[in-house]
Amino acid sequence: AFVHDLAGMLRLCDALDSPHAGLLLDSFHWHCAGETVADLERLTPARVVVVHVNDAPPIPREAQVVGERALPGATGVVDIAGFMGALKTIGYAGPVTCEPMASAIAALGASGDDEVLSQVSVSLDAILPDAG
Repeated sequence: AFVHDLAGMLRLCDALDSPHAGLLLDSFHWHCAGETVADLERLTPARVVVVHVNDAPPIPREAQVVGERALPGATGVVDIAGFMGALKTIGYAGPVTCEPMASAIAALGASGDDEVLSQVSVSLDAILPDAG
């Protein structure tokens, strides 16, 4: 069976019964799955291994395409403040990485690597205060 939501992933981790199995939380997938801040707040920080942050194009959730993601906070489609706030609430202190897709980076790329890094840094700086 295809795992397409947080509850299914938690069941899979439980079935594996391994201290090495955990969640990679991705704000885009969280949004597309229709998950809520309350769903995240039911997690324990030990369940979360790493976090990817990004945003989605301004189209309906059902029409989203996995390869089309923007820098976090760029479109406002994903509730990144709620997502990051929930991680703060549960006490998550692990890695948070920016994961825009190639098209978002390509749009910045004409300006050169330094500009890409600057834009990613600005994007992360804007959302990390939401986590505390």
